[in-house]
Parts: sequence; C-alpha cells; structure tokens
Amino acid sequence: MPARQLREDYEYIYEEKPVRVEVPVPKREERTRINTHLRSRCLVLLVVLSLMAVVTTVRSSMSAARGYELVQVQQQAAQLEQENKSLQVEIARLKAPQRIKDIAAKDLGMSVPQEVYFASDKK
Repeated sequence: MPARQLREDYEYIYEEKPVRVEVPVPKREERTRINTHLRSRCLVLLVVLSLMAVVTTVRSSMSAARGYELVQVQQQAAQLEQENKSLQVEIARLKAPQRIKDIAAKDLGMSVPQEVYFASDKK
C-alpha cells in the first residue's frame, strides 16, 4: 500500500474552553459600621460651636444694653446740670440785696435808718 501523502494543509480544530463568567453572588447585606467615635466628636464640636454662638450673642446684647443705658444716664446728667444752673440763677436772684430791701420795706414795714450808731467798748 502506498503510503499516504501527508497533507500540509491540515485543518486544525481547536476545542474552545468554555469561558467562565463570574456572576457576582448577591451577598447578604452587610451593615456598615458606624464610627461612633467620630460621630460623638462631631456632636461635641457642634455643641461647642453652638455655645460659642450663644455666648457671643449674649455678650453683644449686653454691650448694646449698656450703651443705651450710658446714653440715657448722660442725657439725665445733662438735664440735671441744666436744672442746677437754673436753680443757681434763682438762688442768686433771691439773695439779691435789692430784693431783700424791697421785701423788708413793703411786707414788713421796715425802713433804713438815717443815722447809724455804733457802740464800741473803748475807754
């Protein structure tokens, strides 16, 4: 038997391996861990900032109230000084010698003596 001639144009058939596609298996829902330490720090920071805002607001309102009180006291002082000046003018008017002389002459019937005598203890 004659030997078979070898063909050079062989067809090669390759077996394809099945491609394995990994489908993610749904996992049980994992609970996310809560960072309680960070949460407590944030809460403390929030409380501190709130307290600072309250203190600042209270201090500024106290300062404004003191300013209004100062203005009111200054107005009162100016009014009292003006009243004091008018009272001093009235006192000076009431102490005037001419006024005293007029009251003595009209109301009390007194008059100025024409001759004045002085007594002395000289020997």
